[in-house]
Amino acid sequence: MAKLQSKDVLIVCDRGACDTFAYCSKEVQKAVLEKEGWTLDFLNHHRYDKIIHMVTAANGAEEFYGLENEARSENVSQGIALDRNIQDVWFTNPRYVIVDNSDDGFQKKISRVFNEIGDLISLPTEKFVRKFLLKGIFHENKFPEKVFFAPYIETIHYLSQNDKSLISYLRKREYVKSAKVILTLKTRHINEVLEKRIETGRQLDQKVYNEFLNQQDLSKKELKKECFYFRMEHQTSVSIYKIETFVLEKESFSILHLTSNSIGKEQKFPEFLEVLKEVTNDSRFFTHKIAKLRQND
Repeated sequence: MAKLQSKDVLIVCDRGACDTFAYCSKEVQKAVLEKEGWTLDFLNHHRYDKIIHMVTAANGAEEFYGLENEARSENVSQGIALDRNIQDVWFTNPRYVIVDNSDDGFQKKISRVFNEIGDLISLPTEKFVRKFLLKGIFHENKFPEKVFFAPYIETIHYLSQNDKSLISYLRKREYVKSAKVILTLKTRHINEVLEKRIETGRQLDQKVYNEFLNQQDLSKKELKKECFYFRMEHQTSVSIYKIETFVLEKESFSILHLTSNSIGKEQKFPEFLEVLKEVTNDSRFFTHKIAKLRQND
């Protein structure tokens, strides 16, 4: 039906193909993949543009979790365990996001879903990123054994921009475990007030990406960052974090990114990280400023 339309179409699926594998053994999973001629890498990393996981009400909204739905047979603890299995199946997808039950009311949960869809199709969205300087350089071996994480390399190229209130840049993300590459054009509206900073983005193919490279701002150098995103479970919520490490000629440092849909939302820091200070509004840690400094090194 989508191919018959004369305009762009967005298809939203209630379930993804990999959800099934949370309910079956590895042997059944292997048999299904072989019969259909699929690979787990294809289903997880290439079939969908984005995965939005709505955490079960059993985890954080137990009063709304019931067995009235005939398709549901799990009690609260079983529902939480199954939900975690589904998260494990999808987690390495680079466009995987979790919508938990930390906000009051189902309508706010749905609004967060719409916000994530808007982010995918380049609509301005309500997302607030706070940044925190970590002590020392973060390395993969610092992750506790049971923490799920995915490494990737991020390359930034800033573009020439006549409007001084805007910053445009190309972002290339190379995901180590899936060998997937995502190319994005980002445009950020600069504002000293965090709540008024707006960023939009659109995914590019390799040809268009190469064309934009011809518009590079020569006053800024290419930046490469070693990054990880990882998942942590709290008592009533689930968070996805990002750590990025800048390895520069004169210094190196690691930054923890916390993203939320509310500026006043309480921040939870993983216990295995030592946070020195917040640097959200410290211009020395703005990526475009760092790229400018590198040009002068």
